[in-house]
Amino acid sequence: MGFLQKYPFFCDCVNLPEDLVEALVELKETAEDLDYEEFLRYVAEEQLEDFGFDPPLNEDWSVSFGMGSFDGWPCVFFVHSGIEHLFVAEDYTSMGGPQPPPEQSYLKKVL
Repeated sequence: MGFLQKYPFFCDCVNLPEDLVEALVELKETAEDLDYEEFLRYVAEEQLEDFGFDPPLNEDWSVSFGMGSFDGWPCVFFVHSGIEHLFVAEDYTSMGGPQPPPEQSYLKKVL
């Protein structure tokens, strides 16, 4: 099995730039469900600690996980308390995609 680059946190739906709302709607309509272990194939567990959820995501029965395409880029996400948290492939912002909103950049962690 080859090395899989972990996806960085991009944004949550509350702070999503308005011009990307339709991309989120399309993602939600076409996403595949993931379980927590599958989600961790794409996201470093250490990134999730930055959110500070209690109980942790893997112990919270109300959290769901998914994957799909966001604005044409591979994406995984989780939904906690009705809020989507998006992790988009590393190249998204460096290849012309928008930068994460400044108010959420503290969550983006370089691993």
